[in-house]
Amino acid sequence: MDARLFGAVHVDRRGKVRRELDDCSEGTDALCLEQPASTVGVRAWLAFLLRAPLAAAGFGVLAAVQFPLVAACNRDIRPPEQTAARAIAAERDLPVHGVDRPVDALTDYGGFGWRAANYLGLAVLLALSPLASAATALALLLPRAVYQPAYRRSRALGTVLAVGLHVGSLAALYAVGGLSAWTLAVAAVAIVIAVRATIRVRDNIMADATVDVAEREGYEDVTVVAGYAHLPGLHAALADRGATVTVRHRPRFFREGNTTVDPEPPGADADTTAAFPDLDPSKRDVLGRRAAAALVDLVFAAAFGVLGGFGGVSLARGPSVAAMVAGALLAWVGFFVLFEGTTGQTPGKKLLGLAVCDTEGNPPSTRAVLVRNALRLVDVVGVYLVGFVVAVAGEYRRLGDLAAGTLVVDARDTGEPGGSESDG
Repeated sequence: MDARLFGAVHVDRRGKVRRELDDCSEGTDALCLEQPASTVGVRAWLAFLLRAPLAAAGFGVLAAVQFPLVAACNRDIRPPEQTAARAIAAERDLPVHGVDRPVDALTDYGGFGWRAANYLGLAVLLALSPLASAATALALLLPRAVYQPAYRRSRALGTVLAVGLHVGSLAALYAVGGLSAWTLAVAAVAIVIAVRATIRVRDNIMADATVDVAEREGYEDVTVVAGYAHLPGLHAALADRGATVTVRHRPRFFREGNTTVDPEPPGADADTTAAFPDLDPSKRDVLGRRAAAALVDLVFAAAFGVLGGFGGVSLARGPSVAAMVAGALLAWVGFFVLFEGTTGQTPGKKLLGLAVCDTEGNPPSTRAVLVRNALRLVDVVGVYLVGFVVAVAGEYRRLGDLAAGTLVVDARDTGEPGGSESDG
């Protein structure tokens, strides 16, 4: 069986994604999508909620951030690659198969410890601020019960309700002083951990399902459409099952992506949970994009800082400037540690095609990430004047990079041997 891998950014222009997927899937026998084979019903969501309440609430945080962006680009809350795939399938009369598992499967692999951590975290939040934590959790969980049935009847109505309810309920709570910043932050961390911890398992699940579908239906060539973070793991998993990946498309946010013909699978020692596992430390011409990424990250970090500030005040049991500042700074630095420590990329770096690595091109160690970001507070003095003091030497490494032994490199092109790469 031949397979084509189409990676996607879940927030992107629908027309651009459709054009790229149209080209990538030309002549394919079927489309396999990163979505469950059957509709995720009430029972699956209740099972997920009962097993991992904080992670379930984290989906509400994700929806409040992602739905407005996706709807603005796509006029739908479904990611653009799924909308594009359905349109192409209807146009060409192609079969479409969901090859992922339902959302409750995220809790199947953590065992008792993961479930216990969810309930322990929820208990701590309720003990600190019972009413605000409960109200915030309900504001994150209840919108789905309203917009999901509406979406099945009318996509336009469901999209409006999904965006309005997720954003509006949190805004209303904030307006009356009933929003728990700590509940938002902990729920967000819980879903990041859940998604990150299960990405390799899901790669194998999707590879198994794709091969099974191809054998059952007699397909010789299928196109697998998934988020770009799945590309390395899916490639390796399909290769392990005897499939030949003939095309791999790596997306770029709002720009034309890169298509590799006859790519080689990741090496046996590659980190297939990373979005860009083969970083080249020699690719350092990134100063302009690094500045742009810093501006994007500033927005996200500021949001984390605001949440942390309110959290500090909550712990202090009353107004306290010191608690607010301490909470804001910890959350601000924690934002960078969380993303760089798990994927080597903050949201800004992902959008601009950058990643943090050590001087050998390997993912940074936990210690390096902590050192790098602890010194971020020093770098801020003079708007990174201190941080880029060595730029005159041509290194473009801020103080945190020097102390941690890290680099920021171009992660868009990984120099894969055995493949030819072109824009488009």
